[in-house]
Amino acid sequence: MSTFTAAMHRKEAMSGHVLPVIFSWHLGIALNELAGAVKGALDPTEFWHAWARGEQMKVDLFGPQWDFWAAIREPIETIRTRIGLTA
Repeated sequence: MSTFTAAMHRKEAMSGHVLPVIFSWHLGIALNELAGAVKGALDPTEFWHAWARGEQMKVDLFGPQWDFWAAIREPIETIRTRIGLTA
């Protein structure tokens, strides 16, 4: 998920989202107690698939223009089309 959300951000996507995940889920370096840490959980192929999907996004779901509560009133396929999320 973090790879997908990172690619939505056009500035510092790698340092803000991806590197912490690589450290904690692949290298086993615990950055905080909540996230924990494991080794070898990163699937490089799926990492780049998620990155490509995130780059296609038309909306940054962490940005101030995204209104989650307004979106829940609409059919999921309508939202997916509007934000650029493809299956």
